Amino acid sequence: MIRNDPESIYRQYLAGVDYLTRNNFYDNCEQNYNFYIGKQWEREYFGTEKTPSYNIIKNIVDYKVSSIAQKGFSIVYSPSSLRGDREKKAALCELLNINASRAWEKLKMDKHIWDIILDGAVFGSSYAYFYTDETGMKMNIIDSANILFGDEQKNDIQSQPYILILSREAVSSLREQARKNGYDEGNITNITPDEETRVFVGENAKRELENGDENEKCLSILKLYKKDGEVHAVRVTKNAYIMPEVKIAGMKNYPVCRFAWKEDKGSARGLSEVFPLIDNQVEINKSLFRLLSGIRQFAFPHVVYDSAVLSRDGVEKLSTVGSSIALNNMKMQKIDDVIGYMQPSAINPIAGNIIPQMIELTTSLAGTSEASLGTVNPENASGAAIIAVRDAAEIPLNRHVASLRQFVEDMAEVWLEMMFVYGEDEIEVVVSDDGGMPEIKYIPREDLGRYVFDIRIDISSSSPFSKYAREEALSKLFLSGAITFEEYAESLDDDSASPKGKLMDIIYKRSASAVGFEGEKVPVTE
Repeated sequence: MIRNDPESIYRQYLAGVDYLTRNNFYDNCEQNYNFYIGKQWEREYFGTEKTPSYNIIKNIVDYKVSSIAQKGFSIVYSPSSLRGDREKKAALCELLNINASRAWEKLKMDKHIWDIILDGAVFGSSYAYFYTDETGMKMNIIDSANILFGDEQKNDIQSQPYILILSREAVSSLREQARKNGYDEGNITNITPDEETRVFVGENAKRELENGDENEKCLSILKLYKKDGEVHAVRVTKNAYIMPEVKIAGMKNYPVCRFAWKEDKGSARGLSEVFPLIDNQVEINKSLFRLLSGIRQFAFPHVVYDSAVLSRDGVEKLSTVGSSIALNNMKMQKIDDVIGYMQPSAINPIAGNIIPQMIELTTSLAGTSEASLGTVNPENASGAAIIAVRDAAEIPLNRHVASLRQFVEDMAEVWLEMMFVYGEDEIEVVVSDDGGMPEIKYIPREDLGRYVFDIRIDISSSSPFSKYAREEALSKLFLSGAITFEEYAESLDDDSASPKGKLMDIIYKRSASAVGFEGEKVPVTE
């Protein structure tokens, strides 16, 4: 029998944390994060002395993340079968597509996609949790360290026996939530502060305010599990309930989506981009430290002087122009008898060459290049040529793009199911007619449960070089006479480098001048 009381759920939490701790998961997450943000001398390789570092990890990760995130995603629903009610199904899918596009904008997914990919690259995997409140659907990005699975060997979210989502909240807020859910004061007083911060990554996440009871926090655990094919939820602390056990009627899938940077066989967690680069990064930092130490010790001359004639303060005045230096013995024959300079030793050039060589080899083996990092001068190559080089360099990223496509597809399936579970009998969708006027249409909730839908994710590139190539192609067509100036201006993207709005203004003035009438201007751009 499944028990979902606070004590049992907390034991599941401890078991999950113990498993991940024994596999160094939390230490690796902390290390990956520190090396990405540039805290690369935390282990004090050379005592207390620090040195600058060449952070190649951030450069590699940022390039790969941006290459994937700059692609545009669109959700397309289609009927699984065209038998019967073909027109109705087509109209329904059109409304679903419009609704998905608006949900994407409302949830600010363009921004969150970057965060999800970056977390995946740094920690190996990242997660999105969807829920609803009185204002509609919401989304939280869950750190990989803040989610536990009932089976840590399964990478399929939907086959998990249960999922634990961890957070830290103010004790006062959790008590108020429990009170609203009808719990008595005996349960509420069991919601007490704790120091369970070990599963939260980053120094700031572990440092909490200490001035006053209102700042005290404790660990909150949301448990999701399936029973009789439907998702159930309960929320607890170590010793108390926050939210009672509820069945989410009609919800067949966990409202959790997973993005894995690279799959790790036999593990629910993905493989990080950062972790295999750390040893090389450390060696680069050490080599830099040794080089700078050698330069400080041997690359500059050292002063040697006769202490019976010159004082230490007098020698230090040598660096001051026009200074006066007192001598204890004026009977010396020449200055070389009193002071001299030790010539610096030569530094082996291998020490300086090894650093750029390691950087070049590491970035190359990580799948980056000058073209992919954007160091190709667009003035020296056509947009199409740049794109061809870039696309060839990005071939190793296709697996990550496929993983992100699966993440978006899983998300679209969750959205569709949440519409059916939480939607009203008729779900409003705001559409625009050909004139741009808004119009409200409705999706019957019962149709969402009646029909089966397929989901396709379309991907388009929105990189600067892609736009550059489109504009270059349009310019060639215009210069060759294949298209007119009007067609050229109308075909430009709204955010093109060429000023589309000004070009359309020119077209309007020409047309108005041709008929000899300067009437009221009709806007041609938004």
